Formats: sequence, C-alpha cells, structure tokens
Amino acid sequence: MLGAIKNKSKGWVAYLIVGLLSVPFALFGIQSYLGASNNPAVAKVYGEEIDYSSYAVLLESNRRQNQIEFGSNYTDEIDNILKQKLIDLMVTQKLFEMMIDSLGLVTVEQEVIESIWADTKFHEKGAYSQDLYEKRLRLEGYESTGIYFDEQSKQLRSDQLTRNLTQSALITSVQSDQLNALASQEREVAYIAFNTADFVNKIAIDGVQVSEYYNNNLANFVSSPQVKVNYIELSRKDVAVPGDADEETLLSLYDDEQQRFSVDETRKAQHILVQTEEEASLILDQINAGADFFDMAKEHSIDYSTNNVGGDLGYFERERMVPEFDKIVFELNTGETSGVVKTQFGYHIIRVNDIIEANVRSFADVKGELQEIYTEKAITNELYSLQTELASLAYEEPIDIVADQFGLKLQSSEFFSATSSAYDAAFIKAAYSDIVLGGDNSDVLEIGTKFVVLSLADQQPESQKALDEVYGEVEATLKTIEAKVVIADLAKEISDELSSGNHSSADSLISDNDLEWKNEGWIGRRTEMPFGVAVAAYKMPTPTDSKASYIAQNMDGVTTVLVKVSGVRLAENGEAGWPLVQSFEIMNEWSASLIKSLRESAKESGDIRIFSEFL
Repeated sequence: MLGAIKNKSKGWVAYLIVGLLSVPFALFGIQSYLGASNNPAVAKVYGEEIDYSSYAVLLESNRRQNQIEFGSNYTDEIDNILKQKLIDLMVTQKLFEMMIDSLGLVTVEQEVIESIWADTKFHEKGAYSQDLYEKRLRLEGYESTGIYFDEQSKQLRSDQLTRNLTQSALITSVQSDQLNALASQEREVAYIAFNTADFVNKIAIDGVQVSEYYNNNLANFVSSPQVKVNYIELSRKDVAVPGDADEETLLSLYDDEQQRFSVDETRKAQHILVQTEEEASLILDQINAGADFFDMAKEHSIDYSTNNVGGDLGYFERERMVPEFDKIVFELNTGETSGVVKTQFGYHIIRVNDIIEANVRSFADVKGELQEIYTEKAITNELYSLQTELASLAYEEPIDIVADQFGLKLQSSEFFSATSSAYDAAFIKAAYSDIVLGGDNSDVLEIGTKFVVLSLADQQPESQKALDEVYGEVEATLKTIEAKVVIADLAKEISDELSSGNHSSADSLISDNDLEWKNEGWIGRRTEMPFGVAVAAYKMPTPTDSKASYIAQNMDGVTTVLVKVSGVRLAENGEAGWPLVQSFEIMNEWSASLIKSLRESAKESGDIRIFSEFL
C-alpha cells in the first residue's frame, strides 16, 4: 500500500499537517484587521476591498506560530495552503459583515455598557469593579478600554443576526413544529475509535522506503545555520550598595515623593438605576418615607451587576464614574441620599455610606520606606551610568577586553539557530544581526534586569542532515502516514460490511484488530462526546426498516471514527416546546448555510475576486 502513495508522500504530509494548522482567529476575531487602506487589495467582495496589510498581519502571525509548531515539516506547499485558508476566512467574514449591514443591525452604547457590567470576570465581591475592568484589560494586552469596547460592540452587533432569525415571525407553525422535533430528537449511538497510535507498531517500514522518502524530501532534513556567541552581563549585583542617606536627603526625597505617600479621598456609595425619571421619583419618595434603600435597589434597580447587593458600588475615588454621577457623590455627606440624577445610563438615586478623607502619611511613618527608595534609586542610577560606559567601551574594544575592564565574566553560548527558543528573543535577534555576524560587538541589550553585550564566537552553515541522523524520524513519519491510511481503509471496510448486512464479517474484522464498540445509548443534540461523534451522528441518515446507519470518517487528523445510529426518537420533553438554546443552535446552522449560499452565489457571479499575485 505504501508503494501506491510514495510518489505523493510530500503532498500527504502537507495535507495531514494542514489539517492541524493553527488559525487562532475566530470569525469574529478579525474585524480589527479589516478596514480601509491604501494598500493593494488581495480580494474584492461585491466591490469592497480586503487590503493587503490586513491579510499580511494575519498571515505573519499564523505563519510564525505554525513554523514554531511544525519546524522542518513546515514547507512552501503548506505555506501556500495556509494563505488560501486565511483569505477564505477573510472573505467569509466580509460577507457576514455585509449581511449584517444590509439588515441595518446596530448596537447602542448602553447595550455594550450593560454587557460589560454583567460580565462576571469584571466583578469583585459580587459587583462590577471599574478598577478590575481596567486591570484585566491591561493584562490581556489592550492598549485602551476603547478598543475592547469597540470589539464588544461589534460582537453584539453580529449576535443580533442570530437573535433576529430566532425571533422572526416568518417561521410558520409547521416549520416551528419541525424545528421543535429536530431540537428534541434523540439518537441511539455507538462508535468505534481507530487511533493512529494503536496501529503504528503494526506497520513495517524497510530501509528502501526510508531512503526513498529521505531522497524525495531532502529539503525537510536540513540543519539550519547556527551561531555561537560570547557575551557579558551587567546587572544589579555588579553595583555596590550605597550607605544610608542622611536626614536632609531623606526629607528632600519625602517632598519629591509626596504623591507616593498620599491617599486620595474615597467614598463608598450605593445606587438605584431605573429607566425613567417618573419611576425614580416614586422610588425616592418611598425611600424618604422610610423604605429601605437596599431592598428598593434589589427590587427596582436595572443595574444587574449590583442590584443583588443593594446597589453597592464599593469604594472609589474621584473621576471613576461618569461626571454627573461623580459630582453628586462627592457633594453628599455620609448617610445622605441624592435626588434624581440623570446620566447616559438612565436615572439614579445615590446614597453615600462612608467617606475616607484624603491624607498624607507623615515623614516619621515612611522614613524606612524612604531609605529603601533612596537605595533603589542610587543603585538604578549607578547601573544606568555603567550601562552608558559599557556601550561606549563595547563600541571600541573586543568583548574580552570589555569584560576585563568591567570585571565581568565572559560567557559562551551553545550553538543555536535563528528560530531557537533556548535564549531570549532579543538575544537571538542580536546574534543574527548584520553587526554581530560582521564581527563587531552588539549594542547593549536590556534583557530583563540585565544589560548584555555579545559577539560572534563561531558559526556553522546550513547543512544537509545525513540519513543516519534522521532515520528514526523518517521511519516514524512513514509509519504514521501508513497507519492513517490503514485505519481509514479498515473503518470503511467495516462500515461497508455492516451496511451490506455482513455482520459476521464485520465482527471478525473488529475482533482481529482488537477493536470494540463504545455504546453511548440515547444521546441529545448537545451531548458532549469525544472525537465529535455527536455532531457526526446528527448528520447521518435516519435508520430505516430497523436497519442501522453507519459512517466512517476522520475526525481530528489522528483518529478515524466508525459511528452507528440504530434508532431515532423524540425526547420525553419534546412536546414541551422548543428550548431557546437549541433554537439558537439550529438558527446558527441556518445562518452558516446562508453565508455558504451567499459565498457560492457571489463566486459564481464573479463578485468574489481574489488577487493571487498578492498572496
């Protein structure tokens, strides 16, 4: 069997790997890359351009990730397939955006704000925290809260399409009954999992096959160029610790660092938010008449992130809330309740429960901290002064002389390639720079808490790996390729025998290969199962005449599954109505089908144009 595919082995490897290629941008995660540009268009969808820079950003990120993951197996062929996958993804995204635009779907600011308030990842002690919100976004790499806000706005806008389809009045009662039956349907399922790893050791590969594959794929077995460098590191431990500062120096530092020891005024407040001024006035009258603020907030407030805790907003400083709200909070005294306050969110009633006045800690209280600050600043200043001297000397002298002058240890690296992960990325980039490869010292690199200078010690050019070096690797690759073919053929053979009624022959194949059925019994559409078995089962034909349906298909690149559906029935709660979550699930399938139809129609009419010369 291997002989039949040996001439196509390069393609086999490529497509097997492509099945595992990581494209980490979900359909709605690439909007920020799509926009107006002066760059050449890589595609046009109904006349709207997808510009090159948007495509290039996606390509570079995905290419880098997959090159790291697949190493020498990442070939030009795979790169070309990745390019096609990405441009297809971007065209699909553009079609989806155009469909949303044509329906006139919009998202108002208040909807986005409420969705953010309701997100529990921004909650602290059961309530929304603006401080936690900002911290989380910084940790997640957002340059500003505005970028995240825009992303959420776009996501809500796209979600409207599914909601509108679900709530559409165009669904007839007959269609509703049909969808109800689909959503409530259960299927009796069993499956056999054929794992590549279980068959690899059953595959025999001889030396001729290994040699042929190696010779046909020499480019996959090349050692990258490597370099070895000498380097020195200057860090804090190389700086002498200064003595204690005198009183006068510490007093001066205390004046300079007043803000560090200042505590801004903070206030603890709770509020009730409603939609109309009339409702707010009625609630305020009840509170003034003795109604409990906590209970009123819990009953009436539409701020769903705080109403369950009586509208408690916790402690916050000035300018943390919208201006109208902030102004009132910092005018009230402890225990006072505001009148009706209008903001962009609605109408508020606010109560201040505690006030912590602004203050500055005394010199005596912070003297120890000031001494630490002084020491830290003195060491830092000296370190950066030495760094300047290091840069100057390294520009003029060989690295061994620089090491001797500064009393630093001259260190040597191992040989490493430009894609190595053994050293810091900045270190590797400098080692492969024209400056270092040309024989000069690098610039001073700031890596973590150290300043580093390096120079070339030795280098090894790209070289072809000998067959002996990679024999085991080639053998394992061939066994995996062959095993994938074997399990695919075996699963199909068993499926064909069962479908033809030859159960005895199928049972022998199952027994001879140490396989067994995994009986799952009756499952629902949303049942979680390994290898995507549930999804496959619901795409299979309904069994007829008490005859089970069978399908064999590869599920994840390494596993082929034989799925059996032996019965279909309506769940016991099927008559109770159409669950909303299942409604969305089926409507999502409809919208995906609609996008597919739009794409096919646009492609046939020439309204999708891809400019391959720019890919």
